[in-house]
Amino acid sequence: MSEILFSADNRSLIVSVKGYNSTMPGYLLFYIFSDLYTLAMNPIQQKPTDGLLPFSMTLVGTNGLLVTDPGPNGVLTMNYMPTNGTI
Repeated sequence: MSEILFSADNRSLIVSVKGYNSTMPGYLLFYIFSDLYTLAMNPIQQKPTDGLLPFSMTLVGTNGLLVTDPGPNGVLTMNYMPTNGTI
């Protein structure tokens, strides 16, 4: 794991997991909170497009995510939905 953040609306916990190389790329895990704010047992795994080694994350606005990647693309920007973990 590289970094852990709460979504801007506190509806999910976002975890970046560094990859190793192109055959073992990194990914993001979204742990969704229930209406009673209990954490989901199973995360939703998302692989950022064009990203191999997601490292640090910064929230941008309400549903924006800036992810740095030491791979060839450097910086990834994406929108996410905290209620279902889609990017």
